[in-house]
Amino acid sequence: MDSFFLLRGVALAGLLSAGCSTSVHRPGLATAFDAHPAREITDEDIRVAFSARPQLPERVRVAYFSNDPARNAEIEGGLASLPHVSGVYRIPSLLVTGHRRFDEPRPWEPRREVGVHALRLLAARARCDALVVFDYGNRIEHGANGYAALNALLVPTLFAPFLEARVESYLDAYVIDVRNGYLYRHVSASQRGELSRLTVWSDADERLVERQWAALLADTRRDLDAAFVEGRLPPAPTPVVPDA
Repeated sequence: MDSFFLLRGVALAGLLSAGCSTSVHRPGLATAFDAHPAREITDEDIRVAFSARPQLPERVRVAYFSNDPARNAEIEGGLASLPHVSGVYRIPSLLVTGHRRFDEPRPWEPRREVGVHALRLLAARARCDALVVFDYGNRIEHGANGYAALNALLVPTLFAPFLEARVESYLDAYVIDVRNGYLYRHVSASQRGELSRLTVWSDADERLVERQWAALLADTRRDLDAAFVEGRLPPAPTPVVPDA
């Protein structure tokens, strides 16, 4: 009997702690982005950046880097399907972070700085016109509703819909010219949603994350295509022929 109450107490403690919690998905923690790592930004840097101009061709070859490798296939498919994209190149994580595919994260290791200049160089080696850097994350906050009063008993705790969830996701994309560093657009999309009357076994919050991701990707694709069109090299002026 004592072991039963001990088990019940442990189960209740775990369930109740899960009832008021926050889960944050922050991929890419092994890297830190820095536009100019290990050196001071100079007036010359600012002058060059200010003089940069749009210069994309009619059809763009795109290199991309994402902080979440699990989403690479969907990102790549979304880019490749855009009407003004001629090709897509995924910048390998190994070349950026130094981490191999099956390396385990080591929290005690300092984060490796990744500069936009380094990404542009890798994109240039692949003969790409534009670089797109993707930053994705989501947050799930769990709380208890009125059904939490049933948690005094073990069995109702396992099956009562005493949880609610708030789900928030974002996707940022930075469109940068490989040749001159011109920032064509910062595309930012976000989704928020709430769920109620969930049991501890429900995966409705994870399914909402996936629906939000699909909406974020669709919104971002639309804005990226517009950025590629707006960033085209301006047409050469028509020469003026003097009157005879």
